[in-house]
Amino acid sequence: MQHSGNALISIINDILDFSKIESGKLSLESVSFDLLDCIQGVGDILALRAQEAGLQFAVQIEKDVPERVTGDPGRLRQILINLLGNAIKFTDDGYVRLVVVNDQRKSTLRFSIDDTGRGIDGDSLPHLFDPFYQ
Repeated sequence: MQHSGNALISIINDILDFSKIESGKLSLESVSFDLLDCIQGVGDILALRAQEAGLQFAVQIEKDVPERVTGDPGRLRQILINLLGNAIKFTDDGYVRLVVVNDQRKSTLRFSIDDTGRGIDGDSLPHLFDPFYQ
């Protein structure tokens, strides 16, 4: 029941966030936070879901990724949970992996999700960012 309740709250929050984005009222935090702790927390949440689906799940953080960064840890967590959750949902067998790389040339971090899922068919690609399109 707790898992279902949390999932429902997550859906409601996503809808509210979408409304904020459309109205231009979404604000982002800019705080110092422990990036590795944030990523590990996301990994802990989704590892169980992947295991229940019979999938291997891995988080790979390159050695030069800084431990502390400035940004919005809540939004980062939300984005990673949504993307990894979708990867798990649409992967029948194999693995889902999150890779975090520090691109020092651009002073950015790159988050990549790699999986053995079926992917998005070509007909759906033009609608990838259409609201409420599945």
